Amino acid sequence: MGLQRSYPTYDDQQGQYITALTGVTVTTLKQVRTTGIPMYHVTSGDVMGMIFQFSHRKCLGRNLGSIHLHYIPIVAKDGNIAFTYSWEWMSHGGVIPDTLSNTGTVADIGLVSADQYKLKYSNLITNLAHPGTENYSDILFVKLTAVAPAAGTNWWTTGNEIAIAYMDAHYIIDRNGSLNETSD
Repeated sequence: MGLQRSYPTYDDQQGQYITALTGVTVTTLKQVRTTGIPMYHVTSGDVMGMIFQFSHRKCLGRNLGSIHLHYIPIVAKDGNIAFTYSWEWMSHGGVIPDTLSNTGTVADIGLVSADQYKLKYSNLITNLAHPGTENYSDILFVKLTAVAPAAGTNWWTTGNEIAIAYMDAHYIIDRNGSLNETSD
């Protein structure tokens, strides 16, 4: 591993957005208001995810800090949203599993009417364990499904959507990159 600081320094990484191929779980690409800026819009039952490859600045062998979702509520309504998630680290040459092995549910995220069209972010998954043997260019797969919250008013009713600006992962860095293209 590279040079360690006496304190952690974080960076963030965006990935490639993915959605279901067909059917009712596909997120819909629409413009936000009349800006001409297209973003995927998510509602109850929609499936989305990100595929991340991290910079060689990532400190190998350290857990990720968190995964954040940056989004815009499209309707003015009070209530809660939630997501189920699954995730998996993959090394090159590894076999993709039928289902991702790490699963859970995001705690309810409260929205209020005044949040309509505000750029917001929510912490979804924290302290993601690093793969046992981590290499540069390992890839992280993250899948989210919009689901009813555990309590309170379900914000995900017919027509209620959030626009996804992006999802990012926060990670500890230890230097300016690897010494070689794919290794130290």
